[in-house]
Amino acid sequence: EASLSMPALTLVDNEDGTQSYSITIQVLAMMTVLSFLPAILIMMTSFTRIIVVFSILRHAIGLQQTTVIVDIRDIRERQRSGFIPGSFHAPRGMIEFWVDPESPYHKPVFAQDGKEYVFHCASGWRSALTVATLQDMGFAATHLREGFSSWQAHGGPVEFAAPKP
Repeated sequence: EASLSMPALTLVDNEDGTQSYSITIQVLAMMTVLSFLPAILIMMTSFTRIIVVFSILRHAIGLQQTTVIVDIRDIRERQRSGFIPGSFHAPRGMIEFWVDPESPYHKPVFAQDGKEYVFHCASGWRSALTVATLQDMGFAATHLREGFSSWQAHGGPVEFAAPKP
């Protein structure tokens, strides 16, 4: 068992005859650190959530029978930066048309039962707006919060299209 060599809290007689508690600097420092604990836990939780998303997506690459990763970046972005293996390319400007089963532009990839759809762009902004719009349309979807650039920075696998002759 560990014990403190000096009491953390001691009763002190003041000059005016009153008593007060004195706290050691070690305890004060610990209380200061503990006051920041909620913020530290939130940061750790956010970081963990990002890592979990990457882990899920990495796992999803191997389980593409249940997950569809949808890349909404411009074709030039995909050519320049690469793409997540097995991802489906759907340009941002066409998403609502391709997802809507009543649209003449509807794509069957968005009508598969039992699929989880994960959208991504370069940094997460476009995919966040896309997913919000799709959810308003009644389409269940999620997105990679920090986008493809973060996926790449965390070592996620990346493929490049073969150059055209």
